[in-house]
Amino acid sequence: MNGYEIPARLGTVAILALATAPVLAQDNQGMAEALRLDEIVLTGEKQARSIKDTASSVAVLTTRDLEESGGQDSIADAATGIANVTYVASGGQGGAPTIRGQDSEGPNSGAVAFFGGTAPRLAFNLDGHYLGYNEIVWGSQALWDVESIEVFRGPQTATQGANSIAGAIIVKTKDPTFQPQGAAQMEYGSHSRRRASLMASGPLSEDLAGRIAVDDWARDNYIDYINPAFAVGSTDRDHESHTIRAKLLWQPQEIPGFQGKLTFLHGMTNRPNWEAATEPYGDLESATASNPSWRLRTNTTILDLSHDFGNGWTLFNQLQYSDIRIKRSTEPVNSGTVVLDQDVTSNETRPSARPRTGSAA
Repeated sequence: MNGYEIPARLGTVAILALATAPVLAQDNQGMAEALRLDEIVLTGEKQARSIKDTASSVAVLTTRDLEESGGQDSIADAATGIANVTYVASGGQGGAPTIRGQDSEGPNSGAVAFFGGTAPRLAFNLDGHYLGYNEIVWGSQALWDVESIEVFRGPQTATQGANSIAGAIIVKTKDPTFQPQGAAQMEYGSHSRRRASLMASGPLSEDLAGRIAVDDWARDNYIDYINPAFAVGSTDRDHESHTIRAKLLWQPQEIPGFQGKLTFLHGMTNRPNWEAATEPYGDLESATASNPSWRLRTNTTILDLSHDFGNGWTLFNQLQYSDIRIKRSTEPVNSGTVVLDQDVTSNETRPSARPRTGSAA
């Protein structure tokens, strides 16, 4: 190679680079657009902020995540797939999530917790209603029509108050829309497993929209009770979960920035105290002589009011009332049949400031 060939080849390389630069730039731009992700906004710390600006260890299941997941019936099923979150059992001892080794069930479980009034170590918030011990352990919160699930791993006392040393689970269901929407699904499987779900949403007037979601799920008990002395009585060994949620969203055009939302939730769950086989376990048979059952009914009404003043500040107020009834059925009745009625009322008022974006010129 002589001295004249080197500049010539370098010139050829430079020309090819200039010629392909626009094509590479277009390809890179297309890849950037294809990889652009939606911003994930958290509300579990009482402020709307992006996940990248949140210091707490938190995992978020978005609407897309929940839609793409299969074979999940409840919020507990969805949360089980999150790192550092486990459900040791379904109901009873271990029936509340364990987060980073912290059992959120508390110091007691089962009947001892029920009679003793145990408080959970987890703040479980469903659209503003904080679930109590019995709702977390014996209830079943349907995954149908849920918008997002935020799981905070670690103490959340500063934002959630007492009973949150293990963390917090913040669940937000979908709000009414001013565009008509609808969905339905039906399932049937072994052990008479069945599910029927439907959702309808749309405008009721120019300023008012409504949404209703219904989810019914049930299945038979997996276990055959072969003891001739097995006592049934008023107990119910099968599983049921019924959810009805109705929402009204008011956005009056004559009051810019104001929004009102009324939510009503009815939930009913029935389940046995346990679903366990005796030896030989593969036969799915039990020689026990009794098995208590739990029936939980919750009616919750929530009124959310907010006003955006247009200067970066928003005022929120949430009024919540819940009527809860839990029945523990045993046979014989005098071995621990109890009905517990609870009324829970709370009100929260708080201002919120949007974080400033951009920089001064």
